Amino acid sequence: MGYCVNDRVRNYDRVDITPPEIKAQMGKEKDHQGNSNIKHMHVGRGIKALLISVFILGSVNVFGQCDPDLMLNQCAHNLGTYNYIKSFSLKASSHKRSNHEYSYVFSKGSNYLLIVCDQDLKGGKMIINLYDREHNLIASSFDEKENKYYPELRYSCETTGVYYIKALFEGSKGGCGMCILGFNKE
Repeated sequence: MGYCVNDRVRNYDRVDITPPEIKAQMGKEKDHQGNSNIKHMHVGRGIKALLISVFILGSVNVFGQCDPDLMLNQCAHNLGTYNYIKSFSLKASSHKRSNHEYSYVFSKGSNYLLIVCDQDLKGGKMIINLYDREHNLIASSFDEKENKYYPELRYSCETTGVYYIKALFEGSKGGCGMCILGFNKE
């Protein structure tokens, strides 16, 4: 039984809105109020299936989306004794190659740590490159000669000035990631 309101039924009177195919399956089993137990069983199965579907889809969505807060929570502990300065969120689609560039003033006598935090997908690893004010490459989280990726990049600043941090994803798969910047004094 369900509740229905229309012109002929007033004040939320109880009306049977059970589809005919379900009525045909209902047999003669009735509870003490005269309601069919089979109908309630179908609703229970439907609710279970719905809850399972929502859980599965929800889980896929949580792990499949690019959530900066979640990434920061997962990777910030890698700063260790370094002080958190800033984080840069990155998302690149597989349709176009993107090259994100950020600038920050580094101070002489400070050590900087750039942490790579990505989804760790094969063919979609994030690469961080550090450039000086003239856009000369200083350091990278990817060693082309060794074909090796590093989870962090450390730099001891000898000249105060603007430095550029460029982040990109290898290959054409795109990706989602974050660069976390930290520092400490020598």
